Amino acid sequence: MGQAMQNWKELIRAGVPAVLTASDGAGEASLAYTAELEVDADGFLVYPEGFESSQINKNLVRSLWFDRRISVLVLDPELGPLELRGIPRRAIISGKRFEQAYRAAQNAHPDADLSTLWLIEVQEVVSRSRESRQRDQDSCHPIVAHLDRFAVAQASA
Repeated sequence: MGQAMQNWKELIRAGVPAVLTASDGAGEASLAYTAELEVDADGFLVYPEGFESSQINKNLVRSLWFDRRISVLVLDPELGPLELRGIPRRAIISGKRFEQAYRAAQNAHPDADLSTLWLIEVQEVVSRSRESRQRDQDSCHPIVAHLDRFAVAQASA
């Protein structure tokens, strides 16, 4: 997964769409689809949330307060789906950086608003490709298999 850990920043800089997920207090997930993620000079994943009252914004606040992980799913053309796991470290709601982001949002979409600029520390990158998940299952749970797989293997032998 070393290559994926290095490539995620390039994917985000290239504007690859992503799905961000954060959970509420009951463990209920909320999703946000975005193509507006960025990587800042300090290596944080930057997510601009436009809606103050959105469930994803509320869940990100909870994740910030209680040091809870969030996930971002991106699709690498070579490696397949990658899950970026991290923790929100800062919520920017005012100041020079916020104003610059707000103006950029307004230039891109004149009717857009900006509630919060989220800085997320990516701690882990996990492959979510079918092949990777199959390898994980085979190595961690070798006796978990459907019997028909064995029957097919026997029939072709």
